[in-house]
Amino acid sequence: MLHDNTEPLRVSAYTLARALLATAMRGELRLLDRTKLDALNDRLRRISVHSTHPLLHARLAQVDTVLALADGDPARAAASAARQADIARGAGLLEPLCDALLLQAGAARAAAHAAGLDEATPAEVMWLQEAAALAQTQGLADAGWRALEWVAENRPEPACRLAAAQARQRLEGDAATSLFDAAAARQREPRLDTRSA
Repeated sequence: MLHDNTEPLRVSAYTLARALLATAMRGELRLLDRTKLDALNDRLRRISVHSTHPLLHARLAQVDTVLALADGDPARAAASAARQADIARGAGLLEPLCDALLLQAGAARAAAHAAGLDEATPAEVMWLQEAAALAQTQGLADAGWRALEWVAENRPEPACRLAAAQARQRLEGDAATSLFDAAAARQREPRLDTRSA
């Protein structure tokens, strides 16, 4: 898809999407996925040397975090997620910051799980609550639901469960609403009329 493309933001968006998709489907990486992602990540690193764009570097850190979690390396994941949070916070990139907070909580959860702990750590809860608040103020429905759902799993208070349920309803409501109304678009833009002449 991006055979010879060296445009940093395009390559970083594609690499991140591939990493998220490969890990979301299985939670771990198949060898073929890992080989392709390693090649994309190496390419992104070479491109990033010549760029100071914070979104590129935030995405690179997020890819590193996702791969570290897939590798079962919570310490590496925590360091990469913290790097992403620092980059995003410093540049005012609120959606990548929200993602970084969720990833920091994920790295803390992975470390706690590896240590045999089932309870959420205070840092984990803090990152989730910050992510939920940020998502709510910025209208990031998916991130908000993920954060609130995670908080509700670890805190049995009815208010936490209610907030998670309401966030899910908002998310499902947003998904049910079409962002593109073809009939309205045809009225405004005759070129979109799909009827045969």
